[in-house]
Amino acid sequence: MRSLICLFLLIHCPAAALAGAWLREEGTGFSSLSFYASEPFDEESYYTGLYLEYGLRPNLTVGFDLGRGVTGQNKTIAFARLPIKAQGQDRLAFELGLGRIAGQQVLRPGLAYGRGFDTRWGGGWLALDSFVEFDLGDRQVDVKSDLTLGVTLDSGRRWMVQLQAGRAADEPEFLRIVPSTTYEIRPGWQLELGLSKALIGARENGVKLGLWYDF
Repeated sequence: MRSLICLFLLIHCPAAALAGAWLREEGTGFSSLSFYASEPFDEESYYTGLYLEYGLRPNLTVGFDLGRGVTGQNKTIAFARLPIKAQGQDRLAFELGLGRIAGQQVLRPGLAYGRGFDTRWGGGWLALDSFVEFDLGDRQVDVKSDLTLGVTLDSGRRWMVQLQAGRAADEPEFLRIVPSTTYEIRPGWQLELGLSKALIGARENGVKLGLWYDF
């Protein structure tokens, strides 16, 4: 347990607050460190995820996605995101990632759709992020989609619920629901607390702890 806590602290700041279809403003960024646990007494069920994105230009967001891929293996992905539709209530963006998963080189194209709207509690958003991971060595294909519905209260606190679906090559589909909320712990920093409930596939239920930083 001590080694897990150390790992959590050392990796420095993925994330329900990803910009997705909304690109980052030039010169601004976002980082997230997430810690997951599905079995309290099984160290193999603990893992961390690191996500970083930065607005390099007005129409170009770049970043890194580190953690665990659809297959459950370690991933290291660098990506670039470009807008397809950057104005109005509906947004659409294209993303292209390149990196390694389980030691194999992969290409990861994706599409992100987003829609903002007003609610009686504050600004809301709907986001759909879909990716395809092509193994350039084995020619295997994994797919994953996240559908997120959220609202930002006037106080700055966020409430979200996310459906995570996907399928790895030669493995059954999975579907999880992940509700979570955030608390501002200091300007620019937020703490995320969430739960994960398996609906289809492996019956892994667990908890999520995240640390967000806007800069």
